[in-house]
Amino acid sequence: MSPFKLPATGEDLAYAVRGYVDEAYDEVKNQLEWKYLPQGLSAIWECSPLLKDARKAHPLPQMEIREICHIIVTFPGSTAVDRIRELLIQAQIVPNSEGQFERAHEMASELFTLTMRYTRVQNLARHIRTAVNSHLKALHIETKSDRSRNSSLYESSMPRVQEDEFIRTRIFQLRDAKLKTEQDVDDWANDVNNLLSLTSGGGIMTTERLERAKRTIGTVNSGAVNSYKLRFKQAIASTLGIDLTDRNVRIETTSNKSIE
Repeated sequence: MSPFKLPATGEDLAYAVRGYVDEAYDEVKNQLEWKYLPQGLSAIWECSPLLKDARKAHPLPQMEIREICHIIVTFPGSTAVDRIRELLIQAQIVPNSEGQFERAHEMASELFTLTMRYTRVQNLARHIRTAVNSHLKALHIETKSDRSRNSSLYESSMPRVQEDEFIRTRIFQLRDAKLKTEQDVDDWANDVNNLLSLTSGGGIMTTERLERAKRTIGTVNSGAVNSYKLRFKQAIASTLGIDLTDRNVRIETTSNKSIE
């Protein structure tokens, strides 16, 4: 994906960031599901002492490994383990005998735990996408999760703010803002984050609330809002092709962790 170029409006940049994080997340998910997890699970299957008995009857169950890969990239921890356990039972990889459920659960936990080193990058990509989507919602820009009805727990728990003319005007100002430099982008991201910290708390937005948000975070946990702001800026920098390790960069430095 080619870097997005300045100058641009806030709205154009927001849509570009949305496209970047959606494409990056899908690429990470696909690479894990079809390349890295199959390799990792095959190695685990061949080497794990816990799977010694299962290997005798099923040297390398390719179809089940593919299904386990899909489960791991689709479902969170305990749900993924439960689904892997059921798959092991249904496929008779764990034979029907006394203690079948317990053995299948132990094997499922082993497979999931040993693949966590592969899925950390997906968790980071998911966190960045959620941070971006939360800011986009504050600007009334539809996200992919809105269209699929698959919002994160954080996104879906955000109450809708009671809108008045002030908030509509503020959203319009941020979407219409002219961004020419990295400093413009950094200031704009701070303003959108201020809007997020207010709208996530509910209530009617006023000039006084906006000014207060610039000094304090308000009802949302300050650490969480700051983390979301930094990830939002990280996604913006990646969309613009900006190297955050450059000491001359004007966008607030985030983390050295990247989804690229």
